[in-house]
Amino acid sequence: MPFIAAPVDEFTKFKEDLQAAHPDQNIVCTRLDWCYFIGKCEEISKIVEPLTFTFGDRENNKTFSIPSESFLIPNID
Repeated sequence: MPFIAAPVDEFTKFKEDLQAAHPDQNIVCTRLDWCYFIGKCEEISKIVEPLTFTFGDRENNKTFSIPSESFLIPNID
């Protein structure tokens, strides 16, 4: 399973940004810092923006974008 590690403050900001960007979606974030949408992954992946990471400084950097299909995990029994 893919996981993303981040400083606590940054992860809190990520959760807040995610909830603000999708107020009409049912997003649940647990006290264990696990967030999930209630809905079909195929539909959710169409509306969730890719994760974008930029490494380096202002003058010398590289940006990587990860599509939502790569980090959304379907809940299958």
